[in-house]
Amino acid sequence: MLRYRMKPLISSSAVALFAGAALAAMPDAGTGANTAQARFAVAAENAISARAAMSILEHGGTAVDAAIAASAMLGVTAPVSSGIGGGGFALVYDAREKSFTFLDYREVAPRRYDAAIHAAKDRGVRIGVPGDVAGLVELHRRFGTKTLAEDLAPAADAAEHGFAVTKHLAEMLRFRSTYLTSAPFAAIFAPRGAPAEEQQRIENPALGGTLRRVGAEGTRAFYDGAVPLELVEAARAAGSTLETSDFAAYRVVVREPLRRAWEGYEVVTAPPPSAGGLLLLQTLGLYSARELTKLGWQSADYTHLLAEAMRGAMADRLRAIGDPAFVADRTAELLAPKRLAARRARIDLDRTHSPALFPLEEGGTSHVVVADDKGNVVSLTSTVNSPFGSGVVAPRAGVLLNDELSDFTEPGLAGAFGAVPDPNGARAGARPVSSMVPTIVMRDGAPVLALGGSGGLRISGNVTQVLLCRLVFDKTPENCVSAPRFFAPPSGPALVFNADQAPPVGTWRELSEKGEQVRILPAPDGTAVQMISLERPAGGVTLKAAADPRKGGVSLVE
Repeated sequence: MLRYRMKPLISSSAVALFAGAALAAMPDAGTGANTAQARFAVAAENAISARAAMSILEHGGTAVDAAIAASAMLGVTAPVSSGIGGGGFALVYDAREKSFTFLDYREVAPRRYDAAIHAAKDRGVRIGVPGDVAGLVELHRRFGTKTLAEDLAPAADAAEHGFAVTKHLAEMLRFRSTYLTSAPFAAIFAPRGAPAEEQQRIENPALGGTLRRVGAEGTRAFYDGAVPLELVEAARAAGSTLETSDFAAYRVVVREPLRRAWEGYEVVTAPPPSAGGLLLLQTLGLYSARELTKLGWQSADYTHLLAEAMRGAMADRLRAIGDPAFVADRTAELLAPKRLAARRARIDLDRTHSPALFPLEEGGTSHVVVADDKGNVVSLTSTVNSPFGSGVVAPRAGVLLNDELSDFTEPGLAGAFGAVPDPNGARAGARPVSSMVPTIVMRDGAPVLALGGSGGLRISGNVTQVLLCRLVFDKTPENCVSAPRFFAPPSGPALVFNADQAPPVGTWRELSEKGEQVRILPAPDGTAVQMISLERPAGGVTLKAAADPRKGGVSLVE
C-alpha cells in the first residue's frame, strides 16, 4: 500500500495560514494547461482548492492528502457543487503496490425511505445520508501521510476567516435565489441581504468548526453525537425521514473498478452504482481509434456516432444499473464484445435512434485530479446533486445537505425502457445511480491520463469526449478540456449544445440530415472536466495539467 506514516513536516497552525497571507503570496495560476517535467500536478475547479492541494504536496503529503484538502476546500468555496453534506467516488492508483482502490462514499437513502415517499419530489424529502466525511476519512486512513487535521486545515481556515466568492458561485446564487428565503442559507450566502457578488468575502465559521472536529476525531465527529442530531433536525423540518440511526449505519464501500483494454491502453473507471463508467467503456468498445480518426475531430459524422453510442448506454443505464447491494451487477454482460458488435451493427451514419429504442437530472458536482512525486494518482468526484443540494443548512454545524435521492429514477421512466422492476427505483438503504466517472488510463503498466468531471447527467459523455480528444486526436490537455461538447439527453433524438459552443452551420445542417434534432441552450455550459496527462519520455515523467475554464478551474504543476 501507498500508506506510510511519517512525522508531520508542517504544523497545523502553519497550514491554517494557507488561505490567508500564504495564498496571496503564491504566483497567479493559469486556467488552462500547465506543463513541466516536475514532481506534482493538480487540476481543480477553483484556484484556492488547487493551491490547497499543492501546498499539501509541497509539505510532504501524498496525492491522497492533497485530494482530501482540495475536496474539502471545494466543499467550503464551491458549495453549489459539493461539500461534507454530500458524497462521492474516489479512484486511487498506488504506485508502490501498482494497484487501484475505488471508494464509494455515495449518499444512502434512509431506512424509512420508499417509492411513496420519493414521489413527493420535495428537496427535503430527498436528502440522503451524507458519505463525504466517511469517504475522506477512509481515504486518509488508507493512504494519508499527514494528519487528517492538517489535510482539512486549509478548508477549515477558509470557512472560519472567509474566502472570495468566485464568478461561478455568484452566478449560481442568483440562479438559486429562492433558497435565500431560508434564514440559515441566507446567513451564509447573502450576509448583506442580497446574493453574494463575485469577489465578495463570505464565511461559514460553523462549518470550519465541524471540519476541525472531524480532523481531530474522524468519523465519530460527524456520525455520532451533536452533529447528526442537528442534521437530522434540519432535514426532518424539511420533510426528510432521516434518523440518527441512519448516520450510525453509514459505511464506505470498497469496490472493484471497471477495467477494459482499448487500443493499447487500459481504462480504469467507475463501477455501479455509477453508470458513467459503463457509458465510457461502451463507447470505446463500439469504435476503434482508426475509425474515429477517419471521421475527423468534431465532424458531423463523429458527433453523430458518439451520440448514438451514448443513447444506447443511457438505455442500458435505465434498464440494468442500480445499487449492487440490491441489483445484480450486469456490467460484464453489457460490455461483452459480442453484444457491443450487435449494437454497432445497428448504428449508421444516416439514422438517429431514440434512447428508448436501443428525465434524469443531476447538477451540483466537483472534480479534482492529483499526481504526486511517488507516482500516485487520484481522481475524485464529489457532489451534493442539484446546485446547492437541498438548500437545507444545519446552522450550528454549518453543513449544507444534499438532495441526492433525486437520482433515483422517477416513476414510469424506467418502464418506458422496458425496465420492470426498476433497477434504480427508490428504496431504503440504497445508493442512487450516478453519472460520476473518475477515471485513470494506463499504458505499459503506468498511468498516462487521469480525468473526471462535474455536470450531473452530462459528466460521463463529457469525460468520454475529452478522453477521446486526448488519446485519439492527440490534442493538448488544455484544448481537450476547453473544446465544445455536446449532450445526448435520455429523451428523444435531441442533441444539445450550449450557445457558446454551437456547431458551425454546415455541421448543424449535416446533423439534421442524419435525424439529429439540434437544440441550443442559451445559458453557458456550467459543466467541467479536469485532466492530468503523464507523458513518459526517457529520463522522467512530464506532467501536463488542465482545468476546465467553464467553472473557473485552475491547474498547477510544480
